[in-house]
Amino acid sequence: MQEHRIRTIGRSAAVAVALAVLAAFPAVRAADLDLDVRGGVYSDAEGPFLGAGILTPITPSRAWYFNPNVEYASGDVVDVLSANADVHYDFPTSANWTVWLGGGPALIDRSFEIDSRRDDTDVGLNFIAGIGAKRGTVRPFFQAKAVASGDNEFVVMGGIRW
Repeated sequence: MQEHRIRTIGRSAAVAVALAVLAAFPAVRAADLDLDVRGGVYSDAEGPFLGAGILTPITPSRAWYFNPNVEYASGDVVDVLSANADVHYDFPTSANWTVWLGGGPALIDRSFEIDSRRDDTDVGLNFIAGIGAKRGTVRPFFQAKAVASGDNEFVVMGGIRW
């Protein structure tokens, strides 16, 4: 029972951090940061997820980006909370869309619905590929992510950045 309470507090803290980031929107814009909201499906959770992230360039050429994010999937079998520190490279294109590849470390908390003794926290490595609008105030994006960890995941998502 105590472990369930700790997990609930951890999830609440992740949601509070995401909401605080969204509330800080004016300061984020001034700091050359973009916010994103994302949603999709985690294969292991067999259910939808919602998440939020920050995107900021890490090179003057604006080819390399840091994209830390948090995602929460609620499925029939398992709930997944993932904190990710992704970095990606945007390939140069002349189109209004950009394509990227990247990856980064992930901290993954799984809470199993049927067998709570299987709840675990794991470290993983993300491999990402995406496509998104290059210009505009609101920019849609689509991304696929493979997570190598104790329980491998495949994630498909879409979202918007602003």
